[in-house]
Amino acid sequence: MDFLNVVDLKSGYKNNLVLNEISFSVKKGEFIGIIGPNGAGKTTLLKTLSHIIRPLGGKVFLKGKDIHLLSSLLLARECAMVGQDLLSLFSFTVEEIVLMGRNPYLGLFKQERKEDVEIVNMALKRTDMSLLKDRPIDELSAGERQRALIAKALVQQPQLLLLDEPTAHLDIGYQTDILDLIRLLNRDSELTVICVLHDLNLASQYCDKLLLLDKGKIAGFGPPAEILQYDILERTFNARCLVDKDILGGKPIVIPFPKNA
Repeated sequence: MDFLNVVDLKSGYKNNLVLNEISFSVKKGEFIGIIGPNGAGKTTLLKTLSHIIRPLGGKVFLKGKDIHLLSSLLLARECAMVGQDLLSLFSFTVEEIVLMGRNPYLGLFKQERKEDVEIVNMALKRTDMSLLKDRPIDELSAGERQRALIAKALVQQPQLLLLDEPTAHLDIGYQTDILDLIRLLNRDSELTVICVLHDLNLASQYCDKLLLLDKGKIAGFGPPAEILQYDILERTFNARCLVDKDILGGKPIVIPFPKNA
């Protein structure tokens, strides 16, 4: 049985259908990248998988269970979502933010237990945030905030981690740091990861498979070498590009160039 199975999914907002006839499956421990042009439905797909949006049709099964028949509390113990980084309106410390990830296990008005504190400390250590745990989150750099949000997701102890552009607005050093961390969690804990990425070269380097969306439908799903082909990219992104292989691992490299060159 597949770990995640999406069947004929339709999703959107009110009368606006964004995704139509989306079907794919994910095995446990896979690292899946969602790519596609702006407006293709990438974030809408993540929000539907995480129970934020109810589908307009079709089903999403996690370990054989329809996620939209599960309570938010039960789903939060199986699946964690890291959205695009937005500064907190309140000056919570990193430790307070991360502890919020334990809410699915604490219940209403319950105090954290020793076990919860230990789980938080472990997540802070794994994300290299222990020394910053007392800092207000709105005083951190974008890369540090992203690590804090990943730590918050980890304390939910999920089996599925969803991330929406975790490398947005980060320099190349922080981009690779964040994705190295996610891949380490993916491999060490067999954590299944589904991640929206705009950078096709990062997607090529880190993901086992790529799900290419275009106009709300799947335009391709498979290993990076199958999806990152110049004719597919030119057709989908309306961009001219050259696809080569890197000299270290032989993975596809996408090199864009001007349309009028």
